[in-house]
Amino acid sequence: MDAIVDPAPLKEIQKFLWSQGDFDGLARQSLPAADRELIAETVKSTLDAQIDELAAGEPALIENFKGTSVPVRQVAVKDTEAVIAEFDKIWLPKAPVLAELRKVGATI
Repeated sequence: MDAIVDPAPLKEIQKFLWSQGDFDGLARQSLPAADRELIAETVKSTLDAQIDELAAGEPALIENFKGTSVPVRQVAVKDTEAVIAEFDKIWLPKAPVLAELRKVGATI
């Protein structure tokens, strides 16, 4: 059974880190290995919990969108890469951090 993680401590860590300036790779590498591992495990666990929560709520979200003018389309698995490419054309210029988030996410 997975542990239930309270995201509140992680939010406090995030607030502290952001208050100290950009918490980049160099800063992380200066931490003791045990601290880096603790941060990595906490972030991964919190992200897993957030993903589970989003997945559980997605059907209701889709139903709510059906009552609006927001188009909801089913995408065939074979078209996934093309849809992501179209998404990126729109959103990467507006939010370049998305590319970095994908890189970080791929390492977790």
